[in-house]
Amino acid sequence: FWNTWSVEGFISEGLQPAELGWGTHENWMPKNGKKHKHGSKAAIYLEQPGANTRVRSWCPTPGAQYGLLVTHNESISIADFFTVRSKKGKVQYRPTCHYAYHPCNDALLSLDEMFGAAGKPQLSLAEARKLAPYQNATGLQVTSAVLAGMVWALENPAAGIVEADEMDYRRCLEVQSPYLGPVRGYYTDWTPLDNRPGLFPEDLDKDDPWQFRNILVR
Repeated sequence: FWNTWSVEGFISEGLQPAELGWGTHENWMPKNGKKHKHGSKAAIYLEQPGANTRVRSWCPTPGAQYGLLVTHNESISIADFFTVRSKKGKVQYRPTCHYAYHPCNDALLSLDEMFGAAGKPQLSLAEARKLAPYQNATGLQVTSAVLAGMVWALENPAAGIVEADEMDYRRCLEVQSPYLGPVRGYYTDWTPLDNRPGLFPEDLDKDDPWQFRNILVR
């Protein structure tokens, strides 16, 4: 299995069910989609591996592309943080939030072999190796978060056990910034309905481009 970062980590999270923050605007759910019975109930999960679940996305460099809907805790916590409730606690608004991760081609081939048998900071490889010899861009970005976590822990010895969302992101980014490369935001008019349908009919919601029905690759 080839990958630009932890092989064990990618396999572990890739084999977990695809999980995503589920928005109040969604009017369709996949047949294998399930809701949680406990907790914030801000997310749903699909009864299939995240690394074998493709979704449509857009990035400034490649443009429109397919990504993998791998589970990540912030996909749920972000949806939960942006949830608006009434005074009685009823959910009035919540956004859909999920990963659309595109690994390197070798990792994709490794996933194909594995399943067959059974986004963002822009750091180049050359820049990464100037900062840390023998590293790669993904590995350096990930380990910079470990470094930031260590610095934050040393500076906050009485904080106890915390979730990543509870840490001071400004301080963490101060530590990480030299290792991330350019961090930029972009506007685009792309939607998941661009250039669709193709050669064959598709089950689309043309009234609302941002329905998960249009994003999930089926």
